[in-house]
Amino acid sequence: MPTGAALNVGQSASANLGTFDLNGFNQQVAGLNSVSGINTTSVKNTVTNSVASPVTLTLSGSGVYAYGGGSTNNPGVIVGQINLVKGGSGTQTLGDTNTYTGNTTISGGILSLGAVGSIATSPKIILAGGATFDVSGLLNTNAVANFTNIFLLGSGQTLSNNTSTAALNGSANTGSGTVSLTYASGTPSLTVTNGTLTLSASTAFKVNNTGATLTHGSYKIISKATTGNAGLVAGTAPSVTVGGNGVTSGATPSLSINSSELNLVVPNQAPTINNIVTNNVTSGFMWKTAITNLATAAGWSDPDGDAVSLSSVANSANGVSVTKDSIYVYYNAPVTNEDHFDYTIGDGNLTVNGTVYLEAIASNGYFTQNYTTPPLVNGNGSVTLNLASIPDSTNIVQVATNLTPPINWISISTNVAGTNGLWQFTDTNPPSTAFYRTAKP
Repeated sequence: MPTGAALNVGQSASANLGTFDLNGFNQQVAGLNSVSGINTTSVKNTVTNSVASPVTLTLSGSGVYAYGGGSTNNPGVIVGQINLVKGGSGTQTLGDTNTYTGNTTISGGILSLGAVGSIATSPKIILAGGATFDVSGLLNTNAVANFTNIFLLGSGQTLSNNTSTAALNGSANTGSGTVSLTYASGTPSLTVTNGTLTLSASTAFKVNNTGATLTHGSYKIISKATTGNAGLVAGTAPSVTVGGNGVTSGATPSLSINSSELNLVVPNQAPTINNIVTNNVTSGFMWKTAITNLATAAGWSDPDGDAVSLSSVANSANGVSVTKDSIYVYYNAPVTNEDHFDYTIGDGNLTVNGTVYLEAIASNGYFTQNYTTPPLVNGNGSVTLNLASIPDSTNIVQVATNLTPPINWISISTNVAGTNGLWQFTDTNPPSTAFYRTAKP
């Protein structure tokens, strides 16, 4: 038959009823209409498939079509192994208790259930973006008490979308069925209008994330219409499984009803410290480290990709003051014994603690000139000398690897003392055994 024509089943002036048998073939028509007659029996106009293998019936028209009025004189059902596809921009109403066992796909327009309409035996109801499943005309659902005028998703049924954003018009309860939504970040999978979508703790809820991995945050997956006939989401949010590109590793997502809309919530995870840091410090030397060096050595990271920063440092186990500025961490005394201190990093919300150990080792060198404070061993292995001389004088730093005559002193830096006579030098790559002195040019 012509794919652009509507299929009208029944006779207006007789009690005769019509049967359209797909007989194992796929068929496309504009829509289905049942013709009101004078039938008073329980027999109905029927679209069926007498062959055991499933077929697809596609309704692709742009008009308004009504099949089954829920009465004996205007019945109309779809039965058997048939997949029903509602395409086109039109509206198709199913007004009777249909028992077809294939999937229902609403790829365009509106599929509407009449007052006693039912598709309870269809295992999957699949909505495309821009398409509408209209249950606002129901007067009862599956004869289940307490669910009058509400579409009840059966325990063997799945309500899903294959693109965003699909629409549910009217009130529905997900019951013990399955909701399986395809989600692309920033676009709700489904919107509810002219009714309430009531969730149940017993609903199996799945989200297929087709976008980038979801980091911590709240993502709206079911929205409410805010203009015209407003809708809302209510009930008890069930547990959720997120597939596809998923969520940040280690995060346990949940569902939350907020402002009558449903959000997928990915919790923030604390940053991690992968290593305890141990530094060998020449006994009697002081110690500091750049915060960036500590971050690298300790392996700071954040599962969510948040920026991590050093929040605080604590005094050492031996009671030594440990401080920090924007660049360095300072151990404010010569290291003479094994010691350690704790520090805290954070991502702006959550924190975690780490530990730095300092091991005092035997001296590898001595200095020929008195220093103002003990030499400072930095976390990157460099050595800083704090020295004194004649104010504003020029001084040369020399190093030797042993003091066996003749001593080979090598000049490595020229520095000018400050007006107070103090100056500082850092050897960025000291030899394993080093002896330093200062000299005049």
